[in-house]
Amino acid sequence: MLVREVIDPPFKPDFADLDRRREIVDHAAIPQKVDLRLIIAFDDVRGQLDAGLKQHSFDDADAADLLEIDAGSAAQAASVAAQAVNDGAKIILGPLRAEAANAAGVAVASQGVNVLSFSNNTQIAGGNVFVLGNTFENIASRLAKYAAKQGKRNVVVVHSSDVPGQLGRAAIQQAFSGTPAQVVASVSYELSQQGVIDSVPQILN
Repeated sequence: MLVREVIDPPFKPDFADLDRRREIVDHAAIPQKVDLRLIIAFDDVRGQLDAGLKQHSFDDADAADLLEIDAGSAAQAASVAAQAVNDGAKIILGPLRAEAANAAGVAVASQGVNVLSFSNNTQIAGGNVFVLGNTFENIASRLAKYAAKQGKRNVVVVHSSDVPGQLGRAAIQQAFSGTPAQVVASVSYELSQQGVIDSVPQILN
C-alpha cells in the first residue's frame, strides 16, 4: 500500500467549527460585537471564506475584515496582525501557514488577542494560538485504521523533505505502530514537480 502525504489540498474551512466557537464566545458574556480580522494569503479561497463567514458565523452586529498577506512571510503576518489589533481587532482568524500563524500569535500575545489558525501543525498551538486545521495526527490515524481494516500490512510513506513533510511522516509512522500493518520504507522528495517525478523510481523499488 502506498500512503502519500497530500500537499496543499483544496482548502475548505470548517465553518461549523467556527459556529461552535462563536457559541462559546456568546455564552462568555462578553460584548456582542467582536472585531475579527481574517489574515489569509490565497486569492482562490477569498470569496469562499467571505461568503462562508457571512452565512455561517457572523451577523450584522459583528465585524469581519479580510486582510491578505504573502503566503510565506512570517514577518508580514506579524506586522498585519499587530496593525489589526491596533485598529481594534479582538480575534485574529488565520493565517494558514504554521510559521506565519506563530509569528502573528507572538506579535499580539501581549495584547491578550487570540489567533485561530487554519494550520494543521499542532507544534505551534499553545498560549494564544489555536489550531483549526485537520492535524497530521488525526489524518494519519484515519489512514492507518483504514489501511489495517482493508487488510494492508506493508506501507511505504512518501513525503516532502521539508518540515511539514517530516511531521507528516512521523505522524504516519506513529499511527501505524498501533496497527497490524507496518511501515516498511519511507521516501522523501523535494517539494517541486520535478522532485516528485525523481522520487518515483525509489517508490517503485
